Amino acid sequence: MRNFIKKERLFLSVFGLGVIIFLWDVILLNKIFLHGDYKQQFFPWFMEYAKAVKHFTLPYWTPNMACGFPLVAEGQIGAFYPLNMIVFFMLPPVMAYSWGIVLHFMLGGIFMYLFCKKIGLKDIAAVMPAILFMFASPYAGCFSNIASLKVLCWFPLVLYLICLSLENNKPYILALSGIVMGIQLLAGAPQMAFYSIAFSSLYFLFLIITVKDVSRINYLTAFMASFVIALMVCSPQLIETRTLVELSNRSTRDISFAIARSFFPLGILTLVFPSTMSMFDGVIYIGILPLVFSLFTIFYVRKGKHAHFFIFLFVISLLCAFGRYDPFYTAFLKLTKFYMFRIPSKFLFFSAFSLIVLSGFGLQDILKNMDEEKRKHITIISSAIVVLPTLFLFLAGIFFKTWKSPIISFAKEYVIRHVYNPNLHRYPAQYYMDRVDSLYQNALNVLSFSGKEVFIQLFVLVVSVSLIILYSKKMVVKDAFKRLFVGVIFIDLIFFSFIGPGFRGNLMKYGDAVKNTAETILLGEDRSLYRVYQFQIDEDGNMLQPNMNIYFGIDNVGAYSPLIFRKYIDLLGPLGCVDDSTGYSQVSEDELRSSLKLLGMLNVKYIISKKAINDVDLEFFKDTNTGRKIFLNKKRLPRAFIVHKIKVIKDDIAILNYLRDKNFDPGETAVVEEWPHEALSVSGGGDSQSVVNIERYAELSVSIRTKSRTEGLLILSDYCYPGWKGYLDDKPVDILRVNYILRGIYLPKGEHKVRFQYKI
Repeated sequence: MRNFIKKERLFLSVFGLGVIIFLWDVILLNKIFLHGDYKQQFFPWFMEYAKAVKHFTLPYWTPNMACGFPLVAEGQIGAFYPLNMIVFFMLPPVMAYSWGIVLHFMLGGIFMYLFCKKIGLKDIAAVMPAILFMFASPYAGCFSNIASLKVLCWFPLVLYLICLSLENNKPYILALSGIVMGIQLLAGAPQMAFYSIAFSSLYFLFLIITVKDVSRINYLTAFMASFVIALMVCSPQLIETRTLVELSNRSTRDISFAIARSFFPLGILTLVFPSTMSMFDGVIYIGILPLVFSLFTIFYVRKGKHAHFFIFLFVISLLCAFGRYDPFYTAFLKLTKFYMFRIPSKFLFFSAFSLIVLSGFGLQDILKNMDEEKRKHITIISSAIVVLPTLFLFLAGIFFKTWKSPIISFAKEYVIRHVYNPNLHRYPAQYYMDRVDSLYQNALNVLSFSGKEVFIQLFVLVVSVSLIILYSKKMVVKDAFKRLFVGVIFIDLIFFSFIGPGFRGNLMKYGDAVKNTAETILLGEDRSLYRVYQFQIDEDGNMLQPNMNIYFGIDNVGAYSPLIFRKYIDLLGPLGCVDDSTGYSQVSEDELRSSLKLLGMLNVKYIISKKAINDVDLEFFKDTNTGRKIFLNKKRLPRAFIVHKIKVIKDDIAILNYLRDKNFDPGETAVVEEWPHEALSVSGGGDSQSVVNIERYAELSVSIRTKSRTEGLLILSDYCYPGWKGYLDDKPVDILRVNYILRGIYLPKGEHKVRFQYKI
C-alpha cells in the first residue's frame, strides 16, 4: 500500500485536490444538484426510488404523475443500475443522491487515468486528462444530466479493457467490456450509452487492424460475444422500457426532431470562449493550455495509433454534432429513418474527450525536450489561439451591432423555413419570433468585451499562453512549469464550472431548494385521494411543478418525461401540463374553463394559478404566500366511480372531440373503443345509489368494493397501462381502456370486490 501511494502520489494529490475544490459542498451536503432537469426529473424520481429499494422493491409505478406512470420503464433513474441499488439502499436518500454524483465524478477520473496510462501517457501527462475529463466540458456539466454522467464515466474503462485485452493477447478480457457496456445501458441515458458503445466498437476495430500477431477471428468473435453479454446484463431494463417507448411519441418522430439543437459550426469558438455557447447550442471546452497541447499533437507531434484514432474520433464526432448543418449526417438519418435520438450536440462529449487525450500526448512530448522547432510550433499555435478567436469575437460584435435589422430578419425567416415545426413545437410561431429578438440581445451581450465573462476568459487566455511561451523560451524550468500548469488548469476549470453547462451553476442550497411551501402544506392536510392541476406552469420556484410534486406525495395530473404516453399528450397536452421534452403548450383561461369536466374526470380537485380565474365551476380556496391561488374544481369526480351509459367510438380523434364536448358528462357516460358486454345497455340505465369504496390504494395494487343494483362500468381514473391486470371477485377479467386513457372493468349488478394489480 505504501509503495502504491508513493508511486501514484501525483495522481492522488491532484485528484484529491480537484475533488475537494469542486465538490466539497456537495460532499458536505451543503448544496445539491437541483436546477432544470435535476429538479423536474432526477431528484423527485430518485427520492421515490430510494423509498422503494429500502423495501426491497423498485418503483415500477408511481401514482403521483400523469394519472400513474411506470417509473422503472422510463429508464432515466437507472432502476437496475447496480451502483444506484447499492448507494440508495445503504445511504439516506439525499445523501445517496449527492454522494452518488460525487462517486461517478471520481470513477470517471480514475478510469480516465487508467486508460491514459495504458496508452503510454505518464506522470502529469496522464493525470491532466483525468482532471479535465472530470471538470471540463465533457463531464463537468454531468453532460446534460445525472444519467449521462453515470453512463459516460464508464467510457474510458471500456477503452482500457479493449487495450488490456489486445496488449496481453487475451480475448476473454473483452467479456468484461461487455459487462461494462451492459452497465452503461442500465445507467439511465440510452442515447449516450448507444453512442459510447458505437465509438468503443470503432476503437476496437481500429486497434484490431493495427495490432500484429493476434488472431483477429478470435478477437472479433469475442467482441461480438461482448455485445451479447451487454444485452443480457441490460435485458431487465430493455424489457420494461420497450413497452413504454411504443406507447410514447418517440416511436413516431421525424427528422426535425432528430436534428433539433444541432451544434452550429461556428461554435468552435467555444474552444476558447465557452460563454458564447448560448449562440451555438453546445460547448466544447477543455481549457486553454490543454487546447494548445492537443493542437500541437494534431499538427506537429509524431503520432502513434492511439493519437491517430482520437484525431479521427474528434473529426467524426464533431461532424455528427453539426447535425442539420452536416449533409452527410442528415442523409444518414433519412436513409435509416432512425429519429428516436435528438440533440446532435451531444456528440460533443466525444469531441472533447478526443481533444483531452490528444492534449496528454502533446504535453508529454513538450516535456521530453523543447527544441527550437517545437518552440516555433508552440508559438504559432499559442498566437493563433489568442489572435483568431479574439479577432473573430471583436468583428462579430461589430457586425451584430451594425447590421441589426438584416440579421434579425434573416434569422426569423430561417426559423420559419428550417426550424419551426408546428407538429414538434408547442408554442405559436410568434413565440419563436420573440425568441429571435431575445437571442439577438443575448448575442450582443456575449460578444461584448465589456462583459465580465469575456474579460475573465481573456485573462485566462493571456495567462495560459504566457506560461507556455515562457516555458518554451526556457524562462520557466520543467518542475516549476508542472506546478504552475496545474494551478492555471484549476483556475481555468473553476471559472468554467460556473458558466454554460458547468456543474457549479446547477448547485443550490438544499435547505432553500427543497422545503415545504404554503401550497404543499395546505394540500398535504387533505388526506383524500385527489390530483392537482397547475395552470400555466412556470419555473420560478413552485415546488408543485411536474414532477417535483412526487417528493411531497401530492398527485399531479401534469408530467415531464421524454417517454410520457402519446395518448396522454393527446388528451392533456393542450392544457399545458404535459411535456415530453419538447416544451409545454400555451393554454388560455377559456381552454381551462372548457376543460374543467375533463380535469374532473381525472380526479383533479385543486387548480393552482398565479391569477384569479372566474368560473361558476371553480371555488376560491386559498391565497398562498407564493403569489399563487388555489381553487376547488366543482366538477371533480372521485378516483373511482361507476357509470351506466356506454358510448362506443373507435376513432381516436372522434373520441377526443367527444370528451371535450360541452355536453359530455364523465360521471354518467363512458367512452370505449369496443364493448364486449351485451348485458349493459349502450343507451344507459343507471343506479344513483351505486357505492364505490377504495379499500387500498398503493403503488402496485388497488382494491375496491362496489355495490350497484344494475350492471355498470367501474372507472378508475388511473392510466390504462399494459402492466396492470384486473380481478373481479378474485377472478381475472379484462381491463377496458375507458375515456381514451383510463382503466375500466365491467361490473354485474350486486356487490363485488375489484382489484387492480401491477404484474412485475
